[in-house]
Parts: sequence; structure tokens; C-alpha cells
Amino acid sequence: MKQFLAKFALMLGLVATSTPALSAPVFLLENDDGDAFYYDDEFDYSEDGITVTMYIERAEVRTNDEGYGYDATVEEWTYDCSDSTVRVDDEYYYFNDELVGTSLGIGEWEPVQSGTVGEDMQSVVCS
Repeated sequence: MKQFLAKFALMLGLVATSTPALSAPVFLLENDDGDAFYYDDEFDYSEDGITVTMYIERAEVRTNDEGYGYDATVEEWTYDCSDSTVRVDDEYYYFNDELVGTSLGIGEWEPVQSGTVGEDMQSVVCS
């Protein structure tokens, strides 16, 4: 766990100028694919909703839309608790602790799907 937290802190330092720094990585869950989900326990409240910074450590290397392989992401998830929707805004893709790509901007609002990580995070953010 100490090694993971050190990796986590390093990755956050790489995007500290672009995204909020996490105060303390809080474990949310590990999904059936073996991906581990962590979140920042300090949420950003705005007119759009409640934004949480997520860190996702992937069990297997994936490929983003630009063709870069990645094994971790830092993402901004914004929840509208009044109508149970979520959007993913800025995304940062990493491979072996190196930033390999980004997808920046405001995402599209989508309904929170039952039985998903999004629903589990919603129960934390909107409680």
C-alpha cells in the first residue's frame, strides 16, 4: 500500500497545476475487472453540481482514443444529485507514472446507472 500511495502522490504532482490535488486518497472499490477506484475526499461544490477527483488504477493496460496505452487515469466526475446524473470532465491518462494523454473539457450529462461505480460514488457524493 505504501508503494501505491507514493505512486499516487507522484501522479498527482504531475497534474497539480491542472487539477485539484487530492487531500487523501480514499479507496472506493475494486471492480470485477480488477480496476481500483480511489477518490479525493474534498469535493468541489458549484452551480453545476458536486465535482470529485477520481484516481483509477487499471488492472490491465488500455488504449485511449488517441491510441496511447495507459494503466491509470485521474478524472473529474461531476454529479447533479437532484436528477441523478453524472458527467466526466477532464481526464488525464498515465502509463508507468508518465502522462501520455489528456481529454480536457466538459463532458455530457448521463444518467447514473444502477450497479456501477458511478452509483457507488454517487452514494458518497450525494449523501
